[in-house]
Amino acid sequence: MAQAQKQINLVVHDTRLKGWVSDDFSMGLQKIVVDNENQSFQSIIDAIRIVIRQNGGGPLNRLSFLSHGDPGIAYVGQGIDRSNANLFGQVKDQMKEIVFYGCALAAQDGFLVDNNGEALCKEIARYSNAKVIASHFVQDYHQRFIPNHAIEFGDWEGDICTFYPPGHRWNSCTITN
Repeated sequence: MAQAQKQINLVVHDTRLKGWVSDDFSMGLQKIVVDNENQSFQSIIDAIRIVIRQNGGGPLNRLSFLSHGDPGIAYVGQGIDRSNANLFGQVKDQMKEIVFYGCALAAQDGFLVDNNGEALCKEIARYSNAKVIASHFVQDYHQRFIPNHAIEFGDWEGDICTFYPPGHRWNSCTITN
């Protein structure tokens, strides 16, 4: 009888967003803390690759980014935007889904091409070959009054978009909330 593969959920938390994820968030939870706004996204991808390797090289169940955000940018270290979305190709097929818990990442900011959140999410889905989930709206996270200052981030505010890699369902924003 084959042994079931351990489900790993990895959270990358930029500490400019105060609080922390509760340790009871999920079985198999692992964390990467980003506490330097000058940390490159390449170094964060390298840390993700180490976690994957340490857990047998199998795909992560979920990769979550907990950070501030604006249309087309997640403030994780130096930032995740369309200029470095291709780095997700280094972890292609290594996670089932990527969730951005940050404000309005999937939104579009007027006429600024670089601030097109939908285009960013589509590129991440394409490079990673994973489903990408992000919000169109500002999120109202709050800290619980418990010793480790866990952040509640399970309840979304406003429309949530899901982006699928090419060849899997459709490759566009679908409102799920």
